[in-house]
Amino acid sequence: MAGRLSRSIGGEFPISPDALLPELLESLHPLFSSGREALAAIVNRVGRAGDRWLAPEFTCPVVPETLRACGMNPVPYRWITPWDPDQEDVRRQCRDAAGVIVPFYMGWHPDPSIWNLLERESLCVVEDRCQCVGPPKLSEIRGHYAIGSYRKWLPVPDGAYCMSRRGPAPIPDDREGSRMADLRLAGAVVKHSVCAALDAESGEMPESKDRERMTAEAERIYFRLFLLAENLVSLPSGRRRAIRLSELLIRAADVAAIRERRMSNQRHLARLLVDNPSVSVLNPNTGVAAAREPLLALPVLVKARDSLRQRLMSRGILCDIHWKDGDWSGRGERAAAWAEGVLSLPIDQRYNLMDMDRIAEALRIEVSGVAR
Repeated sequence: MAGRLSRSIGGEFPISPDALLPELLESLHPLFSSGREALAAIVNRVGRAGDRWLAPEFTCPVVPETLRACGMNPVPYRWITPWDPDQEDVRRQCRDAAGVIVPFYMGWHPDPSIWNLLERESLCVVEDRCQCVGPPKLSEIRGHYAIGSYRKWLPVPDGAYCMSRRGPAPIPDDREGSRMADLRLAGAVVKHSVCAALDAESGEMPESKDRERMTAEAERIYFRLFLLAENLVSLPSGRRRAIRLSELLIRAADVAAIRERRMSNQRHLARLLVDNPSVSVLNPNTGVAAAREPLLALPVLVKARDSLRQRLMSRGILCDIHWKDGDWSGRGERAAAWAEGVLSLPIDQRYNLMDMDRIAEALRIEVSGVAR
């Protein structure tokens, strides 16, 4: 898992056929193909057409889209920060709602006050842990259900869990996969095969224009297939199962080592950014240094976010945005400000502390460049 300074930092996880192991899958609990499928399975189980479901004002639009696809009426509720709910707004809207989605932004646990409030209500509570690294223990779940995605932090085409605090959780049927998984896997195979072939021939053409052209073409094909996969995700049915390849890769993952590497990276990078007044780490009062959970990425607030992102990209540092379209209700306010100003810095298990040094130095240089 060591980082390599010669490679780009960030972007999608490469899915390598070399990671496959010849193991059987009988003992692995069936996984949904995506977080939206898991959410749909829960909503279809407990909801009735026309029910009001509360969704955070700042979240992936997939959440309200899934609720609508299931015949529900999504209603936004406010958050003071991405992990601190507006209790008065939640309390007021709970009275006639059938369910509520509680997000774990970047893997941060929401402020405990939300659980104290919701325990006194009768609506269905779903923990959205799709940005968490690793599934929770059953004893850690405070809502009725918890859903989470594997493909956001592991090199897998699809895969999502659904857990229930009491009673059996919904499970998918045997209808495997989705067009999203097939296209993501096809793009990954093309990219991996070309890059592996070029690495094998590196002694003959280390810096040739042919190598650059072939690498760029492989990246282009991969990116087009990736976008096509994202655009062709079917409406959720709550029944689709993850493909067997994903289940195998997830079973083989060393989650403890992944979490440890991420924790080390996020703490180191956060310390490096303390002296940069133009970059503000977005985290609760406890701070990253005291965090007990690894994050999906290190969220920072910056000015001219999109311009800065492009400049970092030219240095081989690829930063995601969670979520640029997160103000799904269009009400503006805090959700709009977060959607416009938050940049996600990569801290995942592919990199080490030297890579974090590189990110911090690039930010120091490029932030001043954007300011000019």
